[in-house]
Order: sequence, then structure tokens, then C-alpha cells
Amino acid sequence: MAGETQTILAVEDQPDVLDLAAAFLSDEGYRVLAASSGDAAIPMLVDTQDIDLVFTDIVMPGQANGFAVARKAVALRPGIKVLYTSGYAEQLHKNQPLVARGDLLPKPYRLERLKARVDELLNTPPEELNRVLRTAFRRWCRCRADPAQPFLDEETAMLLPQLSFVEPAAGGGFRYRSTGSALIPDFGLDLSGRPVGENVSREHRRFLLEVYREVVETGKPIYIASAYATPTATLATERLFLPLPAGAPPAREVVVAQTFDHIEARSSIPALLREGATRRNVVRRIEP
Repeated sequence: MAGETQTILAVEDQPDVLDLAAAFLSDEGYRVLAASSGDAAIPMLVDTQDIDLVFTDIVMPGQANGFAVARKAVALRPGIKVLYTSGYAEQLHKNQPLVARGDLLPKPYRLERLKARVDELLNTPPEELNRVLRTAFRRWCRCRADPAQPFLDEETAMLLPQLSFVEPAAGGGFRYRSTGSALIPDFGLDLSGRPVGENVSREHRRFLLEVYREVVETGKPIYIASAYATPTATLATERLFLPLPAGAPPAREVVVAQTFDHIEARSSIPALLREGATRRNVVRRIEP
């Protein structure tokens, strides 16, 4: 039996499909909450604290489709796992990145495939589910085992657009030595050469500086999932802070592997903050 203490919110407007999926997942040991529409799922997300995964159809009647459900879920719980499903060819074509990384399960699906994907999402560390973070972390582990190896090799060099290199600065702060080109649109500017936290709130700056200090002093990686949310848009980001050199604290610099996930509407962090976005973080300390 898998996942006896883990809770799945299943959202599907076809009663037979919902009943079958919910019964199957329940038999597999999961606690299952069932919602017959996106509109019904939203209050369940608000009222239930311990939801680990949302399994939702994309196209449903009512005001809230599957992406609206996911927006709300991520806004409330950064790092929550979301698995979409759809039988519409247009949705499958529009959302090929979701299909490619296994976050969209095309209909009709086999129950065994549903189980395999749910098990993987719920029982795999988050840094192993994200290709960019996984590649960076595995390279860091190899460098830790063999300090003579450089962090940037042929594989990690391909990640440079999604890597930031941060170094200690005078006065106990930190400075971006370089910022990956793929991150700049979401940051709203190129942070290269700028102090960490100069364009964010005092509270967020304090949070970031504490993370960098901990990574440098302990020599241990930290994973953070964050969500910036307004009523109409949610920007989710995953970051993995890796100290360099690996396994030799205090670190001389920190490499941050980072990805962004725009749920429907695309917007930068500064734009969302100007609209009054809320920000939530989930922090996971990794023991190598």
C-alpha cells in the first residue's frame, strides 16, 4: 500500500471517471478527496490543510478550469504536486511541455499509469523531479565525492541560462556574480553585479540573506519552492542553492539552479508584486 498518510484532491467533471479514479487511488492507500468541478475544488483547497497532490482535469464547466485550480493550490502551498489530465487534442497540443515532463496525463489513461505517476510525484524528492535542479544536484554530488572535478562540465554548461552564481560581499551581504539569461524576464531585470535583495521587501531580503548564509556556513544544499500569486496569475519557482566548492564549508560561492512555472498567464515577479501578489515559501534542507 502506498502513501497511507498522503492526500490527493481529484477534480473531474465526469462522474464515472471521477469515481473510478478516486476508488482506485483510495485502494492504493491514498486519502482521496473528490470534487466534481473546479468551482467545487477551490473551497476544498482553502479548507483542507493536508493536500499533497491535485489531480485535475483541465476543461470543466463553471468558472474554474484545471489551471485555475492549480493556481489556487500553488498559491496556498508552494511545492504542491499537480497532475493534469485531458482528452482534448487542443489542450494536449497547447501544453506539450506538461505532457513531456509527465505533468499532463492524456485521456484515456490506464490506472496503472496514473498510479505510477502519482507514486513518482509524491515519493520522489522535489529536486529530483525537476530536470534542471536534478542535473545540477547530481553534478554537485559528484563534485563532493571528487573535489578535483569542476562544477561546470558539458552537461551543466547547458544549464547556464538557468543558473545564478552568487558570492559573499562586504558587510555580510551577497552579490550576484552572474544571472542566467532565461531567468532575467521573470526577475524583471538582469541582477548580475547587484546585491542580493536590493529590489525586494526588507522581509524577503532578510529571508534570502539567511538562506545564503546557511548554505555558505554549513556547506549543505537548500531547496525552496515559492509562489507569487494574484487572483488572476500565479508564478511558481523552484530553486536549489548549492555551495561551492562542494563539501568544503565555508563555501566561496553559491550556485542557484532555478526554474519558473507560469500557470496560464505570464508575468514577472516585479509585475506581480506591483499588483499586490502574496508570496509563500516552502524550504527543504538537504542532507547530502
